[in-house]
Amino acid sequence: MKDTGATDPDSAIGNVLRKSPGESDFERMPAVSRCQCYALLCKVVYWITPFITTLKAKFALITGASRGNGIGAATRRALAMQGANILFTTWQAYDREQPHGAGENGPMALEQALLNLGVKVRRLEIDLAYPDSAAQVLDAALEWLGLPDVLVNNAAHSTHDGFELLDAAKLDAHYAVNMRATFLLAAEFARRAKALGRLSGHIISMSSGQDWGPMPGELAYAATKGAIEAFNLSLASELAPLGLR
Repeated sequence: MKDTGATDPDSAIGNVLRKSPGESDFERMPAVSRCQCYALLCKVVYWITPFITTLKAKFALITGASRGNGIGAATRRALAMQGANILFTTWQAYDREQPHGAGENGPMALEQALLNLGVKVRRLEIDLAYPDSAAQVLDAALEWLGLPDVLVNNAAHSTHDGFELLDAAKLDAHYAVNMRATFLLAAEFARRAKALGRLSGHIISMSSGQDWGPMPGELAYAATKGAIEAFNLSLASELAPLGLR
């Protein structure tokens, strides 16, 4: 890879994972989970490597970044360390229902950690399961710093199901966040960029490596995350002529 003069991504990622709040939780994760987390974060950093030398004072929007040891928080910190201003979304009502909980430090502590890096930071508490949430998130971004330069769709809904527990309600809950919110945020971001005549921007929508192998017991999650990969492929073809990646 050509030397861009930026911080080496591998080193930056390692520093993020070591310094992020909740690092002990990350270290206690199963080896496979840690490898997947690291691989996904690598994808984010490498996808924007051509852009990374100009991230200072740019604007990144990351959804689902409420837990200190989560991928969203690590992504958020990696971009902030390169100088990007950050708007991130949280939904603590969902976190409280999960085994990991809402996190001991809380989103406010995570927000302060980014402010300590010298960038502008704002948090938006919003339930992405609502149909109009995508427009609300981008409206909030525009009112604050304008249209983001980087959109990272990281928020996800995940519950265990399997064929014995799968039902319409579980499918709908996964679809609303993992597919509809992700797809509408990406499409609306592109529409607004086109309307502004802006010929640059990055959209990163996170899947969970469904092409690596099966996910028994997580049928709704695997199906909706797999759909993101299909959507990304076709969307990228449409947006390439506009300069959006």
